[in-house]
Amino acid sequence: MELGGFREWKKAAEAGIPEGQILLGECYRYGRNVKKNEAEALLWYRKAALQGHAEGQFLLGWCYRLGIGVVVNIEVAIKWFYRAAKEGHNDAQFALGNIFRYGGEGIERNELEAVKWFTLAAEQGNADAQCQLGLCYDNGIGVPEDKTKAVEWYRKAAEQDHGDAQHLLGDCYFYGWGVPRDEAIAAEWLHKAEEQGLKSASTLLRRAGL
Repeated sequence: MELGGFREWKKAAEAGIPEGQILLGECYRYGRNVKKNEAEALLWYRKAALQGHAEGQFLLGWCYRLGIGVVVNIEVAIKWFYRAAKEGHNDAQFALGNIFRYGGEGIERNELEAVKWFTLAAEQGNADAQCQLGLCYDNGIGVPEDKTKAVEWYRKAAEQDHGDAQHLLGDCYFYGWGVPRDEAIAAEWLHKAEEQGLKSASTLLRRAGL
């Protein structure tokens, strides 16, 4: 990042342009060409969010989710994730899916709600959501168990180099879950997962002699 970029973003942010506010917030969050200041990052994300900018809403929600520049508040995080998700922001949709999939922190687990948000994000090409949706179909979480659909979603994520999905797809081919058993195809996907550092893929490959 060039310093000139920072100055331009600061000028745009101060002029009320949400894209500039987000970029300036990122600078403060990560300490890029300015001293790291998470509270200042939060301030600029909020300015963008209050203008209805979906990315700003998502980032503000993320701050409340993780405690970046503010005390963790899952209910406030959900509020901002909802606003972004309703605008079609797939990372916000995935975040909501995860919150309802696992629950906790005062939030009741809701598998149907999780699947709804995972599906919306997955249909937009979000690989994390595609993998999670595959797991839902694989294990009958919020939907009837359907190994064939699980494979379909694992494949979509795996083709985007999602390591966990590559491993899961390899498992499906190795054991014949949702697809005809095929050790050659299983090995192909497991090796891809192994290249991304998934040790359990390496273990299966060694154990199976693939």
